[in-house]
Amino acid sequence: MQLQSSVDQRAPQEKALTKARRRIRELEQKVGQQQLDLDFFREALRHFEEDQRRSSAPGETGSSKSSIR
Repeated sequence: MQLQSSVDQRAPQEKALTKARRRIRELEQKVGQQQLDLDFFREALRHFEEDQRRSSAPGETGSSKSSIR
């Protein structure tokens, strides 16, 4: 009887462990995706800022609205 009780207790623990591992894997994937997104937007911002610096360099005219309507 002791062996059966031990097996009965282990099954829910194993199920909980499997569920926890699955959740960890999902969260790790989410963090990875967020890191890719962050890298993308950081690079886009860097390009934008470089374009802004170039367009405001001495001797160059900045962009303005067209007077044509």
